[in-house]
Amino acid sequence: LELQGRAIMKAVGIQQGGPWLSEVQHRIMQWQLDHPKADADECLAWLKDEQAAGNIPLPSTGAEPPSKKPRMKK
Repeated sequence: LELQGRAIMKAVGIQQGGPWLSEVQHRIMQWQLDHPKADADECLAWLKDEQAAGNIPLPSTGAEPPSKKPRMKK
């Protein structure tokens, strides 16, 4: 079982790689060691579940950076 970066990015809906991808690949490798009989589809399902639960460190895909707060009118 081997998941390439592009397959991972497609599964989580992110088009740009980066440092986050290395962390996700590490988590996938650990999952594979814990589930040696699992196939790629099961791994991708786990990855999507982890993403939905907020357990996968993914870059922000929002329109504005998470550090910015909406302006308040006085």
